[in-house]
Parts: sequence; structure tokens; C-alpha cells
Amino acid sequence: MCGVVLKRCTGLYDAEGRFAPTYDESVTITLPCDNVVLSIGQCIQWGNLLDGEAVQLGRGQGAVADAMTYQTAQSDIFVGGDVYTGPPDVKIGAKNF
Repeated sequence: MCGVVLKRCTGLYDAEGRFAPTYDESVTITLPCDNVVLSIGQCIQWGNLLDGEAVQLGRGQGAVADAMTYQTAQSDIFVGGDVYTGPPDVKIGAKNF
């Protein structure tokens, strides 16, 4: 692992309003990194992952981070998704389908 390549998202929904993201494959940014954690947003089980780190945990064991940058108190750890916002309730979750 040497980094993550991000591509520009040009749209989120199709003509019928269904979630169907589209991308511009010619516009990318490569972010160098040593590790990438992939998640599908089930539940947060940190185990010993944050031992010795400055990351603070808040509501529902979610990581506390800057609202603009998603950077935690540990300068090289950023979060997103359910790890930052917490899991959605059923009403919000159902609305996304």
C-alpha cells in the first residue's frame, strides 16, 4: 500500500433519482499513505487499533474530529462515515435507498 487514488464524482443519482454515482476518470488525486482502512459501516469495534494514539472517542464510540477536515486529535488520523457521524437511524437509512 502506498496511497489512495480518488476520482472526481460528477453525479450521484440517475434520471429516476436512484443512487448511481458517475465519475470523471481523467481527474484524480493520489494521497500517499501507509495504511487504508476500508469499512462498510456496520459497527465500531476499535480493539487495540487506537492504543497509544491521541484519537478521542465520543458518542457511540465514534471518533471526535474536525467538522471540516475530519482530522482527529492525532494529526495523521482522519475519519469518515459512521466512524464520524455514528450509525444512521432506520428512517434516515431507509431514505437512502
